[in-house]
Amino acid sequence: MICVNCGVEAEGRICKVCENDVLMTAKLYSFAVTYYNKGLQLAKEGKYSLAMHNLRKSVCFRKNCPEALNLLGLVYHRIGRISEAAICWRYSLKIDSSKNNPAFNYVNDIRKSEAEKKKFASVKSYNKALSHAKNGNCDLAVVALKRAIELNGYFVDAHNLLALCYVQRNDLSSALRHVKFVLKVDKENEIATDYLKRLKPEKFKSFELREPEIKEKKIKSTKAENVIRSNTGRITGFFFGALFSGLVCTCLVVPELVNRYKTQYDNLSLQRTIEINSKDTQIANDVREIQRLSKENESLSSRLYTSGEQELEQRLKTLNDIRTTLDSGNAVVAGDMLIALSVNGFSQSALDTYNSYRKTVLPMAAKSCFELGNKAEDRGDYEGAKTYYQKCGNFCMGNEEVKFSSEFRLAKILQNEGDYEQAATLFNDVAQNHPNEEIKNEAKEYISEKVEAE
Repeated sequence: MICVNCGVEAEGRICKVCENDVLMTAKLYSFAVTYYNKGLQLAKEGKYSLAMHNLRKSVCFRKNCPEALNLLGLVYHRIGRISEAAICWRYSLKIDSSKNNPAFNYVNDIRKSEAEKKKFASVKSYNKALSHAKNGNCDLAVVALKRAIELNGYFVDAHNLLALCYVQRNDLSSALRHVKFVLKVDKENEIATDYLKRLKPEKFKSFELREPEIKEKKIKSTKAENVIRSNTGRITGFFFGALFSGLVCTCLVVPELVNRYKTQYDNLSLQRTIEINSKDTQIANDVREIQRLSKENESLSSRLYTSGEQELEQRLKTLNDIRTTLDSGNAVVAGDMLIALSVNGFSQSALDTYNSYRKTVLPMAAKSCFELGNKAEDRGDYEGAKTYYQKCGNFCMGNEEVKFSSEFRLAKILQNEGDYEQAATLFNDVAQNHPNEEIKNEAKEYISEKVEAE
């Protein structure tokens, strides 16, 4: 028997050249070819995820097969997994480094092409989106995934994750659009198919299987005495015939059956051993592949976001920091952050958070500013007091008393500084709108004094 590994005629079961089990190696090679052919057929049909699974099995059974590695790399590349494709092609070149190996051109293309380089950046963007999604921050995940898809339009994993984020945000139409795109690129993609079943269950109605009706036929019974009496000779002949047939089977057929079952048992035992070894090999390969991918992802240095996306991400981060700032006791800083924050490009959930903060943070900031202004005024720091009173007016939302009280205090400071015109404007506003009658009257007195002075 010829050894598949080294091509030398082996006299026994063990090859003297490579010291491999010839029969086992032949079986593994046969499995590798079977899975390769199946993966090739699935890839031609556009079922890339299924092709990927079969080709990975083929590589597990036969590691040093450039053809399987090259095809697996092409499948990875087609569904946007550029890093994994590059790993397959580089490993293929280690096996066959000649220019006749198609992997030579594949690797050169991804090195020289700017479009291919952008696909590496999309992997880093996808990983960051995955981290945001795990932390429950779908808004940042959506921003990162849009960037990943912009860099690599056929990144199937990014489309699937973006669909899931849209489902989380209850935007089912957008989620369905991305799911359909995935199934258009990668037919029978398992994740996208599952999402489609959940988003459109009416397309996957199950059908009841009806068991066929069995009608029993009634047989007219006859009397046992008549049957026995008429067929005694036949029964006796049948008995001796059956006994003779049993003896023949015992002598001729049974040994053959024993040999056949023993052969089947040996084959099943061998197949089971191969399956166990292949699973161990697959696990080891997966671990190495994960390690390589991690190193590959860490080495990517392409720019991740455009300036607009970075700015949106920063504003979303600021929105999250407002609560932390408020909890630390700095209501004024939290109010400044909220007033300065632009909501352009925010999702509905982010807008809801922003509006909620305006109702809670701003009143607290206004009250804190008024108190700080009073303290500054008491210690003679009139510039600081003016700043706090002006901020207080910006923060007030519905709290008329705090707003006009701060205006009243500010007007008194301006009057003392000689800015009578601005002070009069504020006194007039207080006299008309302050809910406290005593302060209203006091403001009117200041206005009257100014009129008399003129």
